[in-house]
Amino acid sequence: MSTINVPNSTKTPAKSPLKPEPGSGVSGRHKPSRYKFVYRSILWVSVGLIALGSNDISHASKTLVVTTVNSAAHTSLYQNQSWDEAVATGNRYTVARPLIDLEQKFDVGVTVWLRRAEEETQDAKGAVAKTAIYQDIVFRGLQLWDKARLAKIPLQIPPRIFRSGNISTSDLHASITLVPQSPSILDRMWSFSSWSPTSQKSARSRLGSPVEFGTSETSLLDRVVDSYAVTINLVRLYQKTPSNEVVVSEEDGLLLPENNVPEGSEASCYAFADSGQVMPAERRHMLKPYIISKSHVLVADETHLFDLKGLMEMRELHSRYSGVCEIAPEICDKMRNYWTNGPSETLLQLAADSSDDEPGTGGKKEPEWAYAPYLTGSRRASGPKAGIRSIHVAINADDLVPIPVTRQVCDRNASNAASRLIAERDEDQPINVIWHLTFSTASPRKIVAAELYGSHSTKDASPDHSEVVQLNDQRMLDMMDAFMGDSPDGHPRRKYIVGLLIWLPVFPQIILSILYWVRRVRSSAVYLSIKGTCMIALSYTLIAILNAIQDESPPPDFLETLLFSASMLWAVAPVELVWSELNWMPSSIKVMKPNHRERAVRRLDERFQKRYVLAVYVELTLLYYFISPFNVYLIAPVDPPTTPTSHAWTWAWALINPLYITGRLCQIMLNYRSRVFAGDYKVTVYLWAMSTLCGLISHLEWVMGNDRVKTGWSVGDACYAAMVGILVVQATWLRRDSELGTENEDEK
Repeated sequence: MSTINVPNSTKTPAKSPLKPEPGSGVSGRHKPSRYKFVYRSILWVSVGLIALGSNDISHASKTLVVTTVNSAAHTSLYQNQSWDEAVATGNRYTVARPLIDLEQKFDVGVTVWLRRAEEETQDAKGAVAKTAIYQDIVFRGLQLWDKARLAKIPLQIPPRIFRSGNISTSDLHASITLVPQSPSILDRMWSFSSWSPTSQKSARSRLGSPVEFGTSETSLLDRVVDSYAVTINLVRLYQKTPSNEVVVSEEDGLLLPENNVPEGSEASCYAFADSGQVMPAERRHMLKPYIISKSHVLVADETHLFDLKGLMEMRELHSRYSGVCEIAPEICDKMRNYWTNGPSETLLQLAADSSDDEPGTGGKKEPEWAYAPYLTGSRRASGPKAGIRSIHVAINADDLVPIPVTRQVCDRNASNAASRLIAERDEDQPINVIWHLTFSTASPRKIVAAELYGSHSTKDASPDHSEVVQLNDQRMLDMMDAFMGDSPDGHPRRKYIVGLLIWLPVFPQIILSILYWVRRVRSSAVYLSIKGTCMIALSYTLIAILNAIQDESPPPDFLETLLFSASMLWAVAPVELVWSELNWMPSSIKVMKPNHRERAVRRLDERFQKRYVLAVYVELTLLYYFISPFNVYLIAPVDPPTTPTSHAWTWAWALINPLYITGRLCQIMLNYRSRVFAGDYKVTVYLWAMSTLCGLISHLEWVMGNDRVKTGWSVGDACYAAMVGILVVQATWLRRDSELGTENEDEK
């Protein structure tokens, strides 16, 4: 329908293709002032719910702030000069130099410790003794610019210790340290000072120089390299669900799930006590142990000269924790981080270099000082999924390897349970595991970021969780490892930037959508497809309910989605609240008759007849159910095989996705016929398009690098991208509905 051109020299607003009837007034909904309170309440409640449900936003903000602050750790102690300048100016005795600088080569030694069973032996102090099951130099001739060096370490682990109730993540742990190659300033070391007590140091690695490696003697060199060693636990514990327990039936000896025990039976569960005796099982026996087969170690490439007095003051502060470290070394390890320890963790006193005798001193000089390198183990280096890891070579390995032990047996006869436990223990065979250890150097800023993310526990990343939760957690772990140099071909910075461009528009997009629909509630439903809006609102509601059933969304997200859907339905509903003069609550609901423009828009909307809408929805539903476009990939995924639980709600998504697409098609058709863009702000569509485009880029291997876990880009994703592209074209070439406000006023 063509527009009406008014022959007048003055500029008039452009007319809509909807020609008004002569003499008919066009007016929107006139809302009382009390409505402002309702609208603002809806808006601010929605914003609050989004903020409560957006854990990623709050976590990212905290990470950005804390990393920015902590990245400046210890910079106040920097001495802005090189070692040669310090020697020339006579400041060599007032500064601390790095034990390992950019030119120094070093080796990396590893010792893997296993806790002995309490019935086997204890040390002199009564503490549980440990035995070394592996000890070797795994990297040789490294320097501070080496990254992503990989070692595959074969381990044979006796499973007996994991049958006891008193198991811990530190029962199997590794000690990793650096040994500078000679010549180095370590050759002139005659004393050192460390924040950790002697008992803890002697139990770490017992590593000396490569020549002395593996000897039982602990020299001064052994003790100093042990003092700055890092300890990494190689066991992770998860709560075992009751459905996985083992039950022995007394009648036929069959193994049955616990929930299949006949009613009236009085089966009890038995397990090994810490002393090795059989005892009634306790809750702690439900812990399922896993061996961590992938770890990542970082060393800070800190080579600045530090003010010696400042480091001494920091060492004095750390010495207050020596008593805690003596009693509970695991607490000491948790307290350890670059912000508190940094270069002051271990200080070395060096003998005077006779080749640098200064005139007038008579050969008598003050000692020089050096600080040891700071090592840390990435606490987020392992995830719950199996896959292919690309570091120089492909590695097919699980990050978490289950330990094949039966920790409790349930039987109505205690003797039968004890016999089975003892028989299985006697038949134990060593567990063969390949431990993949990667070593990288990183800047202090990256060290702080690694420890910050590591402080957030990964206990929720259980192998028993859903496929989606495991994949998302594994992708986050791999990206953080790549940031720390664990994956040389992973392009972590590109992934981080593209990830930000995908998720940063989400929050403003949600806020703008809420603002749009609150505004439409206050005005009118003109240019809105009623059936399309209802279908979209219904799809949002069903998604919220489905996510709540699957426990994949927090309650604030659920409430926010319901509130948003209610706003959409209220905007197109032909009703209005009637307010009384005395009460602040509405007294009744009034059915509003559509004005001329709304009737004209409805006529355009009805051109897409309901039977055609129903036919499109039914066809899309059948397509999604039988073909499942989201399982037909244009860019293949890189992840483990999908488990049957991933398809548990296929029928539900086959109903929801077509509902949303059909609703969007109704609004797109109405926009095309009315020559007006409605249904969203234009900027919302542009933000949506940016997220969609970046989502496509994130799947391109030649841009983002290799991944061992990555979702694919499916035909369903391509359909959504095409729909977004159509909306972008309409938002670019069509007028927005808010531009017609002046027409409404002129036509009253």
